[in-house]
Amino acid sequence: MSYDDDAESGLSKLRYNKRQSELPKELQDLEISEEGDLIDRKTGKVVNEFGATRFDVAVRALRGELDPAPWVENTERSPGVLMSKLINFPTAYTFQVVGKPAAGGSKEGFVQDMVATISKACQAEVQQEDITVKERLGGKFISMSVTVQSVRAPEIIQSTYDAIGQDPRVTMKF
Repeated sequence: MSYDDDAESGLSKLRYNKRQSELPKELQDLEISEEGDLIDRKTGKVVNEFGATRFDVAVRALRGELDPAPWVENTERSPGVLMSKLINFPTAYTFQVVGKPAAGGSKEGFVQDMVATISKACQAEVQQEDITVKERLGGKFISMSVTVQSVRAPEIIQSTYDAIGQDPRVTMKF
C-alpha cells in the first residue's frame, strides 16, 4: 500500500499497489467510484461501512442481528434505528407533504407554513430551489417536496414528520 498526495486538495489517497488477482478474495469484487463510494462490481450497488448493501442491512434487521447502541430503545417503533444504519448522516433529505389549504386560506400560506415547520424542526435553512410545489385535483390539494440539505440525525426526520402531522391541513406526509 502507498499514499499519493493530491496537490490540489492537500489530501492523501490510499492506493493498493497490488494487481486484482493478488487482493484478498473478499476485496476482488469491490471498486471505488469517482464519488468515493465502495461499489460491488457484481451488483453495481453501493456497499456501506458494514460491508453490506442496504438490502443486506434490512435483512439483518429482520433477523434480529442488527442491534443499536445499548442506550437506544430497541423496538419496532423506535425512530431511526434502521435508518441510521442505512443512511450516513448528516445528509440531504426530501420531505413530501400533501395538504388541503383551509377554506379561505391561501395556497401560498400553506406552503410557507410547511416550509417554516420543516425548517424549524430540522434546525436548518431551506433554500427556495429546494422547494417544489404542484397543485393536485384541480387545485384542491397541494403536493410539495422540501429538501433539507443538512439533516443531522434520523431522530430529526421523525420529529419533523411529527411536527408536520400536527397541522390539520396535512393529509399525507412521506
